[in-house]
Amino acid sequence: MKLCIDFGEPLEKLGLQGAAKAVKAAGFDGVDFPFKEKKARKLLECEHWRENARRIRQTLDENGLACAQAHAPYGFSGTEKPDETSEKFRLIARSFEFAAILGAKIVVVHAVSDIKPVDFLPFNLRFYKALEKYAKAQGIKIGVENIYRFDQKFHRFDGVFETSEKMTSFLQKLRSNTFTACLDTGHAKLTGTAPEKYILGMNASNLGALHLHDNDGVDDLHALPMTGVLDWGAILAALKRIGYRGDLTFELPYYFGGFSAEELPDGLLIAGGVAKAFQEKLLS
Repeated sequence: MKLCIDFGEPLEKLGLQGAAKAVKAAGFDGVDFPFKEKKARKLLECEHWRENARRIRQTLDENGLACAQAHAPYGFSGTEKPDETSEKFRLIARSFEFAAILGAKIVVVHAVSDIKPVDFLPFNLRFYKALEKYAKAQGIKIGVENIYRFDQKFHRFDGVFETSEKMTSFLQKLRSNTFTACLDTGHAKLTGTAPEKYILGMNASNLGALHLHDNDGVDDLHALPMTGVLDWGAILAALKRIGYRGDLTFELPYYFGGFSAEELPDGLLIAGGVAKAFQEKLLS
């Protein structure tokens, strides 16, 4: 069970070598590589993307870090065809090879949510199944995350796979072990399901990844665990009860966004302390 951190803010503020050193010094074992973030996405989009991947892999290796998982780019729309005629689709497929070079085993891909509810399931089944061959070619599992549609007018988070029953049903419809669930704890809270309840509705065979962060129950803060309203004792107990076998991956872009480049290593040390305490509770 590796302790991993979203690499986006460290990479943006400290550069590759500085970020790797600071993440390792904070006690993390690996990173979640975020193609959804600006700098990482540019590394994927450019002509020499394979060289970029190999350079990053070398730097991570030199610093004793693994790339445990990655996050595919955002932005695929229901107005596009889920095939290689779409540049965004090709970029998601490319992220699988980039992630495989880094050594990742899971790439999280958000469902397409900007479509009518009646079209949501059939479209997303086609979307994920169309990506399957690219993931399988690289030895990658695709992580399906519980996300949301945000209603700005009413400040409401409308859930997408917001219950374990809906997530499990969707995974069953995909009929392939290429797919697994990625539980986002903050999203679960905002869309009406306590994360611990969600976890207890899953099992170790279909919950392959986590995005751990906290919030105030009102906004998607991606805050440091133990600083919001989530019940982390119950969450860890639920993970332990189902025999969760994946990594503990912390997704804290807004938390780290509050630190300057000079302060960020200290912010990482604080997060690393929380991560280590969680790991010890799960392994005790």
